[in-house]
Amino acid sequence: MSKSRLALLPIGKPLLVSLGTALLLLATFILIAWRYPQLAEFDRSVSAYIQSFRSSRVTGCMTVITHLGSAAVTIAIALSLLLYTHAYNPKFLAEARVLALCLSGSWLTNEALKAFFQRARPDAPALVTATGYSFPSGHAMISFAFYGLLGYLLWQYGRRRPGWAIRLGALVAWLLAITIGISRIYLGVHFPSDVIAGYAAGGVWLTGCIMILFIIHHRQAQFPSD
Repeated sequence: MSKSRLALLPIGKPLLVSLGTALLLLATFILIAWRYPQLAEFDRSVSAYIQSFRSSRVTGCMTVITHLGSAAVTIAIALSLLLYTHAYNPKFLAEARVLALCLSGSWLTNEALKAFFQRARPDAPALVTATGYSFPSGHAMISFAFYGLLGYLLWQYGRRRPGWAIRLGALVAWLLAITIGISRIYLGVHFPSDVIAGYAAGGVWLTGCIMILFIIHHRQAQFPSD
C-alpha cells in the first residue's frame, strides 16, 4: 500500500462525514437556486419580521456587524494571521494558509455565482449602500466560510489549553458567521433566500477546508519529518 493511501486510512470516517455534509449543503444551495423565483412570499414575510425590529440602536449594531463581514476586515484578519504565523508561530502556518484559501476561494466563487444568476437586489430602500447582484449574499457566504473556519480553528486550539478565552473567541466567530447574514436582511440589501443560499454555499467551502485540515494534520502526525 502506498504511503499516501496509508496516511489517509484512519481519517476515512471524518472525511466521509465532511464530504456528506458538503454534498448536503450543495444540494440545499441548488434547491434554493432552482426555486428562488417561487420564494417571493417567504422572502417578504421573513424580511418583514426581521425589519420589524428596526430602531436606531439596533441599526447601529447591525451596521457594525455587517462591516465585520466586509472585504477590508476579513482580508485584514487573514493577512495578519498569515504574517504572524510566518514570523512567530510557523507551527500554525498551514492553518493560516487554509484560512486564507477559504476566504479567497469563497469570494471568487461568490463573484462567479452572482455573475451567473444576476438576481437584482430588493427594491425597497435600504439602510446602507450595496452594489452588484444579490444572489447569493456575498457577506453571508464569505462570512459563514471564513468565520466558521476561524471558529473551528480556535475551538480546536482552545481544547488543548486551559481556560475558556480561546473557546469564547470561537463562539464569537461562529456567532458572526450567522449574524452577518441576518444583518444583510435587516439592512434591506438582501432577500432571506440570498442569505440562506449564501450560508449553504459558504458551508461547502467551510467543510471542504476542514477536510483539507484533516488531511494536513493527519499527515503531520504520521510523517512529522516530511
